Amino acid sequence: MKRTLVLGAGMLGYYLRPFSPTFASRSPRDWAVQNGTDVDSNNFHMVDVLDLDGLRKVVQKVDPEVIINTAVYGNINLCEQNPKIAERVNHQGQRNAISVCNELGVKMVYISTNSVFCGRSGNYPEDHKPHPDTVYGRTKLLGEGATREEADDWAIFRITALFGDYPGFQDFVQLLIRELRAGRDMDCWDQVISPSYGPFVAEAIMELIEGGAEGVWHVAGREQLSRLRIGEIVQNKLKGMDGDTGIDVGEVSVIATPNGLPINRTLSIKKLTREYGHLNIPDFGDCVDKVIKGMTGE
Repeated sequence: MKRTLVLGAGMLGYYLRPFSPTFASRSPRDWAVQNGTDVDSNNFHMVDVLDLDGLRKVVQKVDPEVIINTAVYGNINLCEQNPKIAERVNHQGQRNAISVCNELGVKMVYISTNSVFCGRSGNYPEDHKPHPDTVYGRTKLLGEGATREEADDWAIFRITALFGDYPGFQDFVQLLIRELRAGRDMDCWDQVISPSYGPFVAEAIMELIEGGAEGVWHVAGREQLSRLRIGEIVQNKLKGMDGDTGIDVGEVSVIATPNGLPINRTLSIKKLTREYGHLNIPDFGDCVDKVIKGMTGE
């Protein structure tokens, strides 16, 4: 079992934490120390990836075998408005983590994104040449480049379209559930994505690390669905409940993906299923059931 420090307190970091809803079902692992912002626990340490000295002190205290850097400046619109901040967090922050890993002999795991691709064709394999057309994608690709060129021991995991019942973030599936349950109609783009259930992605990353994975990997859901189809699935799930709840569920309809945004954001996971075929990749519909239950208790 590898002692692991997780940098970042977003959705993926949440599902990697020992107290997350899914962790109890896992076999015991020494993943006790995470980075958080508001948790009073010896398992949490305040650290900023831009503070090299502070990061070094935390890593020396924790003495991990692996660091997973999930810290990200990830809002695409904010990245376009603040490219210098995006570059500092997504690139320089990763270089700081690499520097500390090399100094202390720790494996570096960098969490990257489908946004390193432009999204015109989709179903991108790991060896497809990146070609980002957003500030976010370009700065994450810089982080990938630093990892490849500077880290002594590393792996890069690209993820996409995370969803779950994580309370600190409203993903597309959560938004659909909230709006449709309130009786409000939803317009859904025709953009195609790989919806990826957060607990599965966290579990798969843990398996990859414990299996000694190196290089670049895509970790995502198996299904490639349009946002409209996702909306229809959620709508049908809620309508199946409305007889018991008396809820008048809203309707979904399709609109074109706005100009300039990727039409197909999907990742190929052939490598993952080939090398780690024992992983149980859940069906999207089953995951929606879990999110609805987590959000509503119904």
